[in-house]
Amino acid sequence: MPRKFEKDIALVASSFLAYVRRQEGTWVPGMDALRAATNECRRVEWVHYTQTHPKARSAVTAVIERLRRDEFRDIEKKKCGTHKSGRVFFRLREPGNSS
Repeated sequence: MPRKFEKDIALVASSFLAYVRRQEGTWVPGMDALRAATNECRRVEWVHYTQTHPKARSAVTAVIERLRRDEFRDIEKKKCGTHKSGRVFFRLREPGNSS
């Protein structure tokens, strides 16, 4: 992945987590949040790049996890199933739930 996309990917990841926050505690499928984030950031060069290079979308996963750990600690994640391609969901952590 070209380094020139680092800021774009961080912007999309931040938009992803902000979208999850706006859903106010509802479990949001990761693909739905990614779709909303890329739509919100549709003018970002990296989003256009992923239209012809779909595998490039995987680069955003690590950035989402880093941002979730560092800046969006109120967002929790769960994975359905044990398979590598299992669906992943995110939500705003309920008050008083620190797990």
